[in-house]
Amino acid sequence: MLWWRGWRHSAAREARSQHRLAQLYATLATWQLSYDEPGMTGREDLVRGFRRTLRRERVGNGGVAFRQAREALWRGRMHQEAGLGIFPRELRLSAGTDFMTYVSFGPLTVVNPCRAISVLDEPLRAGLTYGTLAGHPLCGEEEFVVELEPGGTVWLVITAVSKPSAYYARMGAPLVRWVQSAVAHRFTQALRSLIDVRDPTR
Repeated sequence: MLWWRGWRHSAAREARSQHRLAQLYATLATWQLSYDEPGMTGREDLVRGFRRTLRRERVGNGGVAFRQAREALWRGRMHQEAGLGIFPRELRLSAGTDFMTYVSFGPLTVVNPCRAISVLDEPLRAGLTYGTLAGHPLCGEEEFVVELEPGGTVWLVITAVSKPSAYYARMGAPLVRWVQSAVAHRFTQALRSLIDVRDPTR
């Protein structure tokens, strides 16, 4: 969803943007997912027309780091640290929760309406899967899982199954794939920065 917000930066412009986000957010409960098969990130086969990307990187070490990473995922802090706006700003994601991420480029803002599909909460694995709603530039799902290995290493695993949806995303499909990869890298860096590397349990 592409919004024009104007060239001139001002407090009034930011207030209008937040008001517009609030109005849109109030309607999301009535929206449907923009694809037909929830759970695509957990399937071995690939729905026709969609593309799967996978990234797995070390983000920390120890039980404290694992719990901090888990909370950062569930509260949207990883997205914020990576440079994305999130609305509502204060939230705790659970299955069925609607939210929006957004990023601005000069006078334009790209708004990404999403819905949490499931939340994983296990002793050694925790994460979040969300799907796109109408108006999202992409169509599909993204899954973030943090894993604590027996040796203490904490990994972030990002799985995305998606395809371009908006006209500008379809026109710039190669660029969109590059942006997805770059954003995934920023998520990894963001989660590392949110983890306190000092773990008193180790």
